[in-house]
Amino acid sequence: MLKRYFTKHSFLHEMAALHANSCSVIDNDFTCDWIVFSKDRAMQLHSLLSSYLELVSNPSKITVLYKTSSMRHEQAYDELRNELSQEMFVFIKETNFRKQLISILTHISSTKIILMCDDGVVKEPFDMIDFVKYNPLVSVPTLLRGEDWHYCFARQHKQKLPEFIQGVVEPKMRAWIWSNVPESPDWSYPLSVGGHLFHRYELLSLMKRLPFWGPNSLEGNLQIYKPFFINRMGISYQRTIIGSTPINIVNSEVESNWISGGHSSEGLLDMWERGYRIKYEDLYGLDAVDIVKHDLQFVSRDK
Repeated sequence: MLKRYFTKHSFLHEMAALHANSCSVIDNDFTCDWIVFSKDRAMQLHSLLSSYLELVSNPSKITVLYKTSSMRHEQAYDELRNELSQEMFVFIKETNFRKQLISILTHISSTKIILMCDDGVVKEPFDMIDFVKYNPLVSVPTLLRGEDWHYCFARQHKQKLPEFIQGVVEPKMRAWIWSNVPESPDWSYPLSVGGHLFHRYELLSLMKRLPFWGPNSLEGNLQIYKPFFINRMGISYQRTIIGSTPINIVNSEVESNWISGGHSSEGLLDMWERGYRIKYEDLYGLDAVDIVKHDLQFVSRDK
């Protein structure tokens, strides 16, 4: 499989040219956009976007590529868009995931990109300028790792934290090499569509050479390029910035996603239509591993 994708000379020359003058872990290029993937989860997306507005300094534009399975879900996204009428949020309804994602990445002017799914919530305050100054051609910075992420829910077991590298990042940050923690699945997984920082042109070049139909097949098929990324430096804050709330599954691509359960997308839709939202502020400051299992509370969207 690797040979199939790596033997195209044009691709190798492209990557070589892109990396030619890249050596410093900091490049001070602060241009960054987000792309958030969402399906039938208006209420969970509301938590992500609302916490983003409340806790992030110097926020970047977020493009939401969303999909719905019914008119009720469609109306919920319309209501969400109206409630969070911010210029930094752009909603695009999915019709062809691969074609639209490549188009979005092609037309964004920012050098850097963060991909994210809709079941996260920003739990710690941070400044985007502090995070995006790192060079994604020599590192893979992430908002979904930190010293409070010591359990792998996909494998259902504890995992070791990396041996952090001293003296290469600020004291509030942590650095490691992704290949140095093979026994810890989450700490040796640089190609994730959840909160990692990438160089837009590099990511776009990879995507153009891969088949995919949604976020899961995108992430799965990106792993063919893992040899290009596994020896790069990982960079995170001391504490995980974005917590995960995997309370339901809405994709039809894979069957192995771990979920904490408790609230189906249809159940959350019912509550949304009754005027409720997740009380996401209860998650602020919690350890990341506790957020995954947290019993969510709900309040009126007027509060």
